[in-house]
Amino acid sequence: MNAEAKFSVLAKIPRTGWLIKGERPETVADHTFGALVLSMLVEDMHKPEHTTGDGGLLVMSLIHDIAETYTGDLTFRTKKYIGSHAAFETKYFEKFVKLLPQRSKTHFMDRWNDFCEGKSKCARQLHIIDIVEMLVQTLEYEKMGQRKLDEFWQWVPRCKDDAFLFSIARGLRRRSNFFKVNPEVRYQHFESAEHHSDIEFAEKLIALDYGKRTKRDEVVDRYFANYVQRNRINGGDSEIFAVLDVGCGLGSLSRVFLESKCFQCKVTGIDINPYLLKEATKRWVGRRFETLPPTDIGWYWDTHAETFDVVLIGEVLEHMFDPWFVLMEAFRVLKPGGLVFISIPNSFHKDKKKRYLEEERIELRYREEHIRYYGPRQIVELLTETGFKVEELWGLDIKWEDAWTLDTCRGSRYPGSEDAWTLVLCATKKNPQEVKEVGMTPPPGRHGPDLPLEQRIDNHVEDREVALVQQFLEGINKAKLLRVDTANPHSETIAQQTVRLAFEACCSAIELGLNPEKAIRYILLEGFIESHLAEISPGLRGRFGTDVRREALRDVLSPLPQPIIQRYLNIYESSHAGSIEGLIARYLLYRDLQQITGELDPMEDFSSLLSNGLFSKTINAITGNLPI
Repeated sequence: MNAEAKFSVLAKIPRTGWLIKGERPETVADHTFGALVLSMLVEDMHKPEHTTGDGGLLVMSLIHDIAETYTGDLTFRTKKYIGSHAAFETKYFEKFVKLLPQRSKTHFMDRWNDFCEGKSKCARQLHIIDIVEMLVQTLEYEKMGQRKLDEFWQWVPRCKDDAFLFSIARGLRRRSNFFKVNPEVRYQHFESAEHHSDIEFAEKLIALDYGKRTKRDEVVDRYFANYVQRNRINGGDSEIFAVLDVGCGLGSLSRVFLESKCFQCKVTGIDINPYLLKEATKRWVGRRFETLPPTDIGWYWDTHAETFDVVLIGEVLEHMFDPWFVLMEAFRVLKPGGLVFISIPNSFHKDKKKRYLEEERIELRYREEHIRYYGPRQIVELLTETGFKVEELWGLDIKWEDAWTLDTCRGSRYPGSEDAWTLVLCATKKNPQEVKEVGMTPPPGRHGPDLPLEQRIDNHVEDREVALVQQFLEGINKAKLLRVDTANPHSETIAQQTVRLAFEACCSAIELGLNPEKAIRYILLEGFIESHLAEISPGLRGRFGTDVRREALRDVLSPLPQPIIQRYLNIYESSHAGSIEGLIARYLLYRDLQQITGELDPMEDFSSLLSNGLFSKTINAITGNLPI
């Protein structure tokens, strides 16, 4: 048996742990793909100044489970029968590398011995990557309804020796905690109340909407007009203010900024409910109003930092499990000195307090199922703890037909607040010095250590980067499900093909004296593209030119931080700029697609590569076949 055929056995070996749990298990090759993706992210997000990742982590990730082609995927339960597990695996690893050309054999043995010793940084990282990849898959199974996987989350503490990977592991566990699975296997939107996303809620809100200016609009309009006059420096009357309406609904709070004659604004609306977004777009057609796709506003918003002059949060915070998170996001997306306007029910209106006492329950009007309850003091504290300074506080009556300014807190009370059915606040984003002066703040939900506000804000930004990586990992998981050949349900998955081609490219690069890490990177990027285009038949996607494939790669990478996206796009460009490793990657992919279709014309000339006798000899030695 040749090396490629033996390596391909990894695509047929199920991961035993998942098989025992009753899942449709991923294969060892699928797991290797996940480990390679994580390894590339670790290389680039730990050491972004490097362009080729020549520390050996990618090669080590590629080969760390090769012994399983002979041994199978062993669990801790069965390893105790083997004796020295490291010696046992090494025996079969050596048996595999005997199938390889000499240079590859030597290179792989060096990487394997490094991995077994576990002393180098690469080896230590790979052991943690192995765990994190398992947790990524755990989350995928939980999303499909599996409820017996708690034991796997006990591995999270073992990742603590690598800060980046540990943050991903903790983020995965945190995301897991917010899944709600019932017999219908429905997913509760992260950090949001599920019922707010359905059409019944949209119809109820449409029926309740005033559809006209209210006293709330007037106080917000008046304050912002004065703010504009006080702070306008360079823009003059032509300045257009960027406004983000969080939980925009029908865009009721946006009305002030879209209809004003004193200033011009462009409003972006985000909401979890697609039906409300559609209605809002109809209401403000012809205005500077646009919406983002349905967004879970209890998680990170798809907007860059310091983008908006104003953030509107109307009737939202009372529905959030973590209102601190929402306000931290508002702080992140606001420009320095930007404004946040908040409209929120006052849970301590005199009639509501009477209802609490008489009915012995906390349930507000229209059965809104509020999660949080606020009075003036609570909402001011919340804003202070998240980096804002409250400038104005108003009360509104039950119909929003009368409004008044609430006096400053005296003791523990705000005079006049018991008559306020709704509270409206305006606050400004504090500058760095003011944030530093706040000092220690309590943890969100009062669980965890007190931290300086400055550090809490920095942690939020860092956690967002980790969340983007998680989102990318969840998206790229489709490579383990989609098939290379759309007409053959038994063909390799995109992940399995990518790993096999990475093995061939790695060996070819080693034998030609090239950089094997670079060759693996190019194969991974091509694999990302294939995973995005996999629903298209091999014959069609094999004819897509570089521009189309680059755009597909950009779409796959879109959840990642912008510098990383640009980095990978640059790497992809370099694979087409005379790089032999890039030519090898493209040839191997073309060869696979051509074997499936039997009629695919090459998109470029591979003659220079195929005329290289050493390359032909290497491919023949690995696959047992001459190149096409």
